[in-house]
Amino acid sequence: MKKYLLFIILLLLAAGLRLYQLGHIPASLNWDEAAIAWNSLSIWNARIDEYGTRLPLSFRSFGDFKAPLLIYATAPFVGLLGLKPWAVRLPSALAGIISVIIFYLLAQITASSFKKNKTFNEIFIILATLCFAISPWEIMFSRGAYEANVALAFILFGFWLFLKSFEKWYLLLLSGLAFVASMYTYHSAKLFVPLMILVLLIIYKNKIWVLVKQKTVGLFVIILICLAAFLPLAKENLYGKGADRFGTSIFFNQQQQLRLLDPGLLQDLAVNAWKQINPEFYLLGVKANYRNGLKYTGLIYPVVYLGFLFGLYALYQNRNKKISQLLLIWFLFGLVPGIISRGEEVPHPIRTLNAMPALILIASYGLVTAYTSLGPKLLNKSKQKILLIIFMAWLSFSFIKFIDDYFYKFPVYAAADWQYGYEQVAQVAKTYEDKVDKIVISPYYGQPHIFIQVYQNKVPLYVLWGEMSKYQYRPVDWNGDQFQKNILLIGPPEEIPRQLPADKVTLIDEIRFPDNQVAFRIVKTL
Repeated sequence: MKKYLLFIILLLLAAGLRLYQLGHIPASLNWDEAAIAWNSLSIWNARIDEYGTRLPLSFRSFGDFKAPLLIYATAPFVGLLGLKPWAVRLPSALAGIISVIIFYLLAQITASSFKKNKTFNEIFIILATLCFAISPWEIMFSRGAYEANVALAFILFGFWLFLKSFEKWYLLLLSGLAFVASMYTYHSAKLFVPLMILVLLIIYKNKIWVLVKQKTVGLFVIILICLAAFLPLAKENLYGKGADRFGTSIFFNQQQQLRLLDPGLLQDLAVNAWKQINPEFYLLGVKANYRNGLKYTGLIYPVVYLGFLFGLYALYQNRNKKISQLLLIWFLFGLVPGIISRGEEVPHPIRTLNAMPALILIASYGLVTAYTSLGPKLLNKSKQKILLIIFMAWLSFSFIKFIDDYFYKFPVYAAADWQYGYEQVAQVAKTYEDKVDKIVISPYYGQPHIFIQVYQNKVPLYVLWGEMSKYQYRPVDWNGDQFQKNILLIGPPEEIPRQLPADKVTLIDEIRFPDNQVAFRIVKTL
């Protein structure tokens, strides 16, 4: 009863961390979230995407193509709740909470596979679930509308069902469908999932062969159903736009030409591999883009990374166990989508999110092994208690530091990376729609059209029919635009100067970032 109570407490903690101030932290929808919101509303209202394509399997967005499942899943949320940031993010947040439940179940199977004593198992399950529930890596990508986070929930479900299928063979159907669903959700899963299915078949070949002999017809039906579910996606990747993302990989140059397998390509792969396993990536995170990381906190806590190092050694010591092989390969294959990305995108915490659960399971195994096996041999009971207190204090300090960084500092320093200010711009522009002849909005911070449509709660069909014809999305040409009559100009300080000629324009408003720096100036020509 006690362990279930602890799990419920952890689940409530996880839910709070993923739902608290969901509509305000991050400070604004980013352009990908806005695109998901708009396409979801278009699907809900008219069964089309933003370009008028009916029920697509790939959603064109900013020259890229998004996987479909999250957009379809978000459609009822924005359709029923409106185009509110929290409603757009809610499916991903719920997926993050569900992932904690599935991870707990997966940790139970992992613990039993190590064949340790009851005390080891109970500590391992709770510690692993705790580390997952409060992981910065998992929380950050649960609180935004990230396809990768939803795909991860399906992948965890697929792993758990696969391992449970040795007890109830028919669960293989749900496992296969969960893996297929992940590939409909995020592009990295299209590479990671087939690799891991192959690994599962190899590692557990003996158990699978027993199932094949006992349930031949049933397994054949399961394979047919999973193939039927996968077929539309395979067709889209072969003949449609589903595989366009692969053109951004290291195997293609900037001109989308296939690179030869030469020393230069091998060197780039080696450099990328080092970037993805570099401790700095995990402990310090990504600083170039605050949509993918934090300024003061890494992806995982230092004590968890230390446990990961212990765990790698412990797994090597038990490398003949199937679970050890699975966790090691899971972690390494989870990094592959990041490794094959182009250099400027590496390391990539979103594309490598699938490696995170394996890392936490390995870290938990290392920490519990060190405490239950090495501790009694090297330390007396009083020193073991001191060691446990130090561990909990270190983890608590790191967690508090993350909370301070993410919930208090992050909304301020990351505002520009999250396109903060477009909501305010949209409302001002809407006020002046009938008062000016033209509205010019700068794309300085990226993709303004999608934000205006979302924040003004436009009707997708009306937009397709030309409702937004008064809007122009281009840089403000101050030397020319200030002389035009009766237009609204919206741009950053780099495009609209502070000193304005009073005989030509009137300052309507200044939109400021949370740190009080000017994000947009809005002026009206006379």
